[in-house]
Amino acid sequence: MSNQTLPPLPQNVSAASLLQQLASPTPAFIDNTIPSYLVNEMIRTLRHSTTVRIKRKRKMQAEIRARDGLSGTIAFSSSRHPNVGEINMAKPGTQEEKPMTEAEKEKAEEDQDVLRGLHESLHTIGLQVGGNIAEKITIFRSPFSTHLDTMKFICKEFFLHIYSKQIDNLRTNHRGVFVLQSNAFPPLMPLSTTNGSAADLEVAKIFLVYPSALIEGALGRLGINVEVLAESAELPQCTFTIKMTRNQPTGTAYFPLNTVGGNQPVIPATGAAAAANTSVEGYSVPRRAD
Repeated sequence: MSNQTLPPLPQNVSAASLLQQLASPTPAFIDNTIPSYLVNEMIRTLRHSTTVRIKRKRKMQAEIRARDGLSGTIAFSSSRHPNVGEINMAKPGTQEEKPMTEAEKEKAEEDQDVLRGLHESLHTIGLQVGGNIAEKITIFRSPFSTHLDTMKFICKEFFLHIYSKQIDNLRTNHRGVFVLQSNAFPPLMPLSTTNGSAADLEVAKIFLVYPSALIEGALGRLGINVEVLAESAELPQCTFTIKMTRNQPTGTAYFPLNTVGGNQPVIPATGAAAAANTSVEGYSVPRRAD
């Protein structure tokens, strides 16, 4: 054992303050471009591992069919995630002119299974990471009193913590639907291909799975179950549509569900106020030119 003595504790610091410093240490700041590189490598690694897993699974299924004397192809689920630019879909009428061979059909099905597995892996990781980040930065603050306050926290503090940039616009219909818009979303800014803007948008879809899961995981940890849909009409613009689901939890330590200032129920807006998307105070909504 070393004979070195530990440095003495400061006399003017309480035990509670020391415990708080140990529980929430001073963050070590890093270059804000590093997370983008890490996400790119994560997607590449997960794509490779998913490809290996799908190939092994299909090979085992083919061996079982051959052993049992079965013929035909494997029946896969019809629910597929949207294409993300890795598969060149045929144009209308192309299949009639040049039918796909069995090998090409099997390869297309395999590629779709890889994309679906990649989507599920990114979504699972994003849920866990988003929930942990939300819990960390809200551990010493009082619970949010309304759903709108929670969404403001996501737009300002949550996005600022991850991307060093806040959401540009926030809109709501006062009936459980919130629209978050970023005019220059950091994960989409470096994306570019040589196949045109349409191909860029297809490739960008897979890069929006992880941010969507981050939001869903953060809100889930704060006590709000939501469905998040991310889309981009033009890079690097991005829009997140957050819709609250009906299966909300009965209670949580972080968020008093459906309450405003205690046990007062939240009364949704009706009529014209509910039908129109209204801007939230502190956010400017761009107007369309007539």
